[in-house]
Amino acid sequence: WYLLVYALGGCSIGHVYRLITDYEGYTLDFTGPLMLMVQRITYVGFSYNDGIAKKEEELNEDQKRNRIVVLPSILEYLSYNFSFLTLLAGPTCTYHEYNEMITGQNIKKWKIKDEPSPLVPALKKFLTAIFFLIIFINSRDLKLDEKIFDVSLPFYLRFVYITLFCFV
Repeated sequence: WYLLVYALGGCSIGHVYRLITDYEGYTLDFTGPLMLMVQRITYVGFSYNDGIAKKEEELNEDQKRNRIVVLPSILEYLSYNFSFLTLLAGPTCTYHEYNEMITGQNIKKWKIKDEPSPLVPALKKFLTAIFFLIIFINSRDLKLDEKIFDVSLPFYLRFVYITLFCFV
């Protein structure tokens, strides 16, 4: 629990610093990812404690599955803490789940015989992109910005112009 107090103390210092420097302001700050880091640090700490300090019969099924028996290397630990997939917004996962994903052990559990071909979905997306590209190229001479703001056009037609051409 020392690790939890340390991690929460660092997070609290970050929140207090944020309150002092930008009270009631709306800026992107570091406290969101810091709270996720607190979760990851405590996950590793408690999982390691379950792996070395407790007997197996004292653990429930979740603790048995997620316990860490061998301390991860510094590179593994930092890659878990600074994983791009969960750094800014979560969701956080246990070190065991992360390690299974990195090593590919989670896919081996499914026992997939034949992987489906990505050709058909990729071809559909490609043809859709080509279709809208052709529409976009052929509509350059239509002066769409005038048509979008033309009040005499029906709303649905202006909506189609906006959705097709303003967000490309």
